[in-house]
Amino acid sequence: NDNITDLGTLGGEASEARGINNAGQVVGTAWTGEDTRHAFLWQGGVMTDLGALGGDHSYARAINNSGQIVGNAQVASGLKCACLWEKGDIIDLNTRIPGNSGITLEEAYALNDKGQILCFGWDINKPGYPYGLYLLTPASTVPAASLLLLFD
Repeated sequence: NDNITDLGTLGGEASEARGINNAGQVVGTAWTGEDTRHAFLWQGGVMTDLGALGGDHSYARAINNSGQIVGNAQVASGLKCACLWEKGDIIDLNTRIPGNSGITLEEAYALNDKGQILCFGWDINKPGYPYGLYLLTPASTVPAASLLLLFD
């Protein structure tokens, strides 16, 4: 007989789970009010609000076995950015790539246990359709941090 666990909400009407790791930590998004959604981490029976970056919304998409979480968050201007939640901090992943790259990362979809993060974004230097998928690799795993365009 399988057990079913209600993860709860952050005070709003609903929540949706998006990822789980081997420790049973679950991430997703929950409504905190009528039109506000925040990323959450559920562990040990407790749902924790992961906050946002100055805007009303954030979304957690995946969690690795180290407890790093990726997704996106709205900033004060209303735009969204790809982000990483790590050790209680929320990090705009655009601050982790070269400032002169012309690339803006909007969504982080997945990550692995090496800390590599798969993101969606756009490049102002790219003619035509400027959108693409990017793989971010932490500087701790390669001599210098890298940003690889996966699909052109």
